[in-house]
This record gives sequence, C-alpha cells and structure tokens, in this order.
Amino acid sequence: NNWQTCVVGGLGVAGMALREDHPASGRLIDLAHERMLAYRAVYGAEGEFNENVGYAAATRLPVIYLSAHRYYTEGTENMLADHPFPATCLWYLYMTTPPGRIAAFGDIHIDAPPGADYYAAVAAATRDRLLQWYYLTYAQQGQSRVNPLELLWYDETITPQAPDSRLPTGRAFPGHSGCISSRTDWHTEKTPTVVFGKAGHGSEGHGHHDAGQVCIDGYGERLIVDLGSPPMYPTDFFGKNRYQYYNAGVAGHNIFMFKEQEMATGETCRAEILSADFDDRGGVWSIDLTACYEGVHDVRRKVVHHKTGVIAVLDTARLIEPQNISLRWHTVDKATPDDTGNFEVSSNGVHLSARIVCLQGAQFTIQRREHAYQVPFNKGRLGDVFEDRHESYIEACLTDQICTLLSLFAVFPPDQIPVPWQVTRTGWAINLGKASYIVHVASDDLLVLEAN
Repeated sequence: NNWQTCVVGGLGVAGMALREDHPASGRLIDLAHERMLAYRAVYGAEGEFNENVGYAAATRLPVIYLSAHRYYTEGTENMLADHPFPATCLWYLYMTTPPGRIAAFGDIHIDAPPGADYYAAVAAATRDRLLQWYYLTYAQQGQSRVNPLELLWYDETITPQAPDSRLPTGRAFPGHSGCISSRTDWHTEKTPTVVFGKAGHGSEGHGHHDAGQVCIDGYGERLIVDLGSPPMYPTDFFGKNRYQYYNAGVAGHNIFMFKEQEMATGETCRAEILSADFDDRGGVWSIDLTACYEGVHDVRRKVVHHKTGVIAVLDTARLIEPQNISLRWHTVDKATPDDTGNFEVSSNGVHLSARIVCLQGAQFTIQRREHAYQVPFNKGRLGDVFEDRHESYIEACLTDQICTLLSLFAVFPPDQIPVPWQVTRTGWAINLGKASYIVHVASDDLLVLEAN
C-alpha cells in the first residue's frame, strides 16, 4: 500500500507530467498504469481497506495517481468515480467518530484525526455531495500536513450535504477487518453514542489480535477503548514477538482470552459476521469467533446497541476442556468494580454505567488491573525504554468448560448523574432519566426493551 502506490504510482505521475518533454515518459506510464489498475483489487467488495482503519488514508496515493490520469486524459477517463473509491470513502466515513477521530483498531495513535484530503478529489470525480461534506468537515481538523493537491481537487460547485437525511446510522462491512459501526446520529461533535465492532482475523496489515473487539464512545468521549499502538514501534514488532506487546495481543483487547493464549494467526483463522441489522432503534450484530481460537467448540459474541445509549454484549464459549477464561473491558479511566460487578467510567463529565454478569459457568471474580510492558519487550526500535501508560482494564475471570458472560453499558451525558444497573425479575434495568430500559436474555436472544 505504500511502495507500489507511492513509488510506482509516482513514476506514472512523473511520466504523465513530462509527456512529450522526455523520451522515457511513455515507458514510465506503461510501467505504472496496469499495476495501479490491478492495485484496486486490494479493496473489499464494499470498499473495505485491506489494512486497519488507521492506515486506510493511504488511499490518497492511488487517488493522486488516478487524479493525475484524469487530467492526463483531459477528463475522458474518470476512474476515481469507479469502484473502489466512492465505496472506500463511505467505509472510512462510517469508521469516523465525533469530534474527529477514527476507529482505533490495530496500529494507530488513538486520537488520530481522519485523513480527509483526498475526499476532495473523489467528491469532484463523482459529484457526491456527501463526500464533499466529509471533506469540508474533517480535512482541516488536526491534520498535521497540508496537501497542495487540494487546490486542484476541490470543486466549489458541489454543494455539501450532511448524512443526516440520507445515510443509515449503522452498517457492517464483512470484508478484510470486518468492521462494524453504529451510532445515535450523525452529529459531528457529540453524538450520544458510537459503538465500533469488528470481526476479521488480525492478520491484516497493521492488524492486532482483536477479532470481536467492541469500543464505545459517548458525547465525543472515549469510554470503552482500544489501546492502539505502543508508544513507538519496537524493532521486533513486525516479527514473531509482535504479540508480546499487549497492544497487539489478545490481552490488550475487549474480548475473550482462554488459558492466557494468543488467538490463532492467519487469514483462515477468521471471525465472521453472522448477522448485522440496523434500524431507527439502533443496531444488532453477531460474530462467530470460533476459528480465531484453539481448543474450543465454539465462541460467539452478540452486540445490541440501542440509540438511547444502552449497549449489551453477550459472550458465549464452549471449550473442549475446562480452561482459565478471561474477559476484559479496557476503560479510558481507572474504573473499579464493586462486589456486584458494577463499575462506572468517566471522561470529561460523560459517564458510562457498566456491569458484568455471569449467566453460565463457575463463580467468577472481577477486578481492575493495569498493563505494563515486560522486559525485553519494552523498547522502541532505537532502544528507547517505553514509559508505561498503566492502561487500565476490568477483568472477569473463571475456570470452566462452558461460559456465558453478559456485559451491560449505559451512557449518561455530562449534565446527568449516573445510576448503576439493577437486577429485576425479568433482567437488568437502567434508568436513563427520561426512560428506563431492561436487558433481557432468553436462550440465544438478547433484547434491550423500554420499560413500561
């Protein structure tokens, strides 16, 4: 995604710029063009990039090439209007969260702003008002470098249109990383909730062992989080020791871990999205994680996101033999659980009331822990020792062969005092002020219902 599109594509752009002014220009174009057209196949059927979201802004490189080609052909060939470019821009849009971050899956700086400069070119090529809105909304938001090509790309005659009236608030993208996004609305600063999830296999470029991951934002604040990259890249981070660094390993994510073992590695060891449905109430999706683990009969995760701010996650596992089982939820603060399994997460006045419940399996323990880098896996590639960030998580542990854990979350805005989850006769209830909601589990069904 870097070498071909940057080096080979750059040679092609040079050839198109030189034209008849250099005798080798045609050879440069011939060398690049078929390779750049073939490169488009790395994208999934619905625009999914073949690396993690944090590296997907590398799409600007083929956009640079095909934008130059459009000028070179004097507008007779407009390949930016073809797949995968409008589709991958939409995929990336869904992976953007207020007030201007992208889903922190895989190697990424957790507060990285979107890379939106190339949206100007795709919007101009397609005359897509939604892509023009995204460009104008995010292009200057924290971007560390300015792309002078925007002066050529931006078409001021395209009227931007916000997604409110035309775009569903949730969608699942099954290709590559299997990313999922569900939100309350398309407010660009402080939508009440955004829930990101993913399937995939963790072997994507710059991917982690994070299949099944769920992260929750509320009112523009990170609450249940992905830890992103280590402070700097270690020398051996892209080799056999990659998962010794908790950021990349299963232990650094909000998913099941069995016997303290890593997930299986490889594109065939893949979590699949079984179902995903979104409507005006929110989103529901189910993921089969069985192929990602060894020593299991089956592992499943179901997520329900109600737009009012209630999220429920049901994790089930059937193992070949009894093992130590761990489920972690990484929090943006140092939240601590009580004896009932309730805990509260806070960030800049936004609160998340949470609870973990064991529905099937041996008696479990729940406590707060922190990560620390272990020698010798605590240095950057130049030998600099990492400063430990003491990243905090809630961990539920038990030993059994069959396990069902229910995790409950409710987001409270800054002007509201949070309340804990309560056990009722029919499930678990939370009072959000204007209404109360009950989470009900029956067989494999997981429901979030407004209380009468």
